[in-house]
Amino acid sequence: MKAVINDGRNYLQNTTERFDLIIFALPDSLTLTSSNTSLRLESFLLTQESIEAARARLTSDGLVVLYNYYRDQWLVEKLANMAGHAFNQEPLVSTYGGWGRAAVIMVGPRLKELPPGKFGPYKEQDPAPGDRRLRVIGEGYFPLTGSTPATDDWPFLYLREHSFALIYVVGLGMVALFALSGTLTLAPRGVLRRFDWHMFFLVRQHLAGQLAGLLRHPQQCAAGRAGEQPTQGPAHQPFLPAAVRRARRQSPAATRGAAAG
Repeated sequence: MKAVINDGRNYLQNTTERFDLIIFALPDSLTLTSSNTSLRLESFLLTQESIEAARARLTSDGLVVLYNYYRDQWLVEKLANMAGHAFNQEPLVSTYGGWGRAAVIMVGPRLKELPPGKFGPYKEQDPAPGDRRLRVIGEGYFPLTGSTPATDDWPFLYLREHSFALIYVVGLGMVALFALSGTLTLAPRGVLRRFDWHMFFLVRQHLAGQLAGLLRHPQQCAAGRAGEQPTQGPAHQPFLPAAVRRARRQSPAATRGAAAG
């Protein structure tokens, strides 16, 4: 037995060893990679590409296992589909619990050694009313569907689709409404008439580049791809601060003339 203290994704992608068993055991951290993002520590560990990296490190009769308390059935289905599509086979899934939903998802060449007919298609048993005992709910080979997987480009396992949660959209709309109302109410009219749209869009573009860098940084740290160079920001990003300073030194008339040109 050899203990290795490392990021799981980084270790899988850089090791040359092969394993009979790879277990994704209880990777459910509430810790964020940064206060500026919504990415958790395990965001890039539970993606389609991560499971494919585990497949590449298996022996010819190896097995990948994922288990956790997943709470909702749709999350079990999503992970089962990600594992199945990574190996191009139906995974063996066992769900259990009395309240909520826990599951064990198994996939890999080793499943072919099970006796034929040992497990059929995945099927659940209806619990008795009020029965909250810990017991097996369903078991069998899980049929693959076209559900949206979590990927390195969209590492949000706990979102069903590629979308933004409605609560975030409403929150951003309220912040924008309050900011606009406060500006129109409190700002002197002379300041509003001199508002520099050219400067506004320069700063907005600069902040967009900074945000893109914040979103890419956790992926580079977690994925740890061997030999890959850090992703550079947009080509215009380095000179944006200088452009802002130059525009600031110009008079409003000159700035508007440059924007029109």
